[in-house]
Amino acid sequence: MADDGMIRILIPDDWASWRALRVEMLRDAPVSFHADLSEVEHWGEAEWRESIRPLPDARFGLFHDGAPAGSACFFREKAVKLRHKGWMTAVYVAPELRGEGWGRRLTRAVIEHARQHVDVLLTGASRAGAPVYKAEGFETYGIERDASRVNGKSIDDELMAIHFRNGFAQ
Repeated sequence: MADDGMIRILIPDDWASWRALRVEMLRDAPVSFHADLSEVEHWGEAEWRESIRPLPDARFGLFHDGAPAGSACFFREKAVKLRHKGWMTAVYVAPELRGEGWGRRLTRAVIEHARQHVDVLLTGASRAGAPVYKAEGFETYGIERDASRVNGKSIDDELMAIHFRNGFAQ
């Protein structure tokens, strides 16, 4: 694994890095994300800053040689009856860094953060992501057929969860 990368939680001042990375991920791997580039490409600075939500929600950025090269996001459900659950989303590693363990490190960062804030961490996994998530302790609980469509092609999601049972269900 390369040792010249750094993973940290993004802050609103990181909006330009987050924008560059998000545009890259939506161009590079459109079938892996529910968002579409057309939904965000016109955003200005204010929208990008707002998309970096305050804690306990967190966007983790992987920086390699000082440039944004990967992400993984966590958000906690807001509804009273759902607050015990959180979601891992937007996991991405730039093509040139794949196979070096960065996906696992990003996933671990979200898991450790989520463990402090929720009892259950959920994700919808793509074919590429599922093996990484399983290796980090996620278990499959279902398949969402036709979860999204890209250029008319139906994409299924493997629904996965980790149950922490921390007692945060307040």
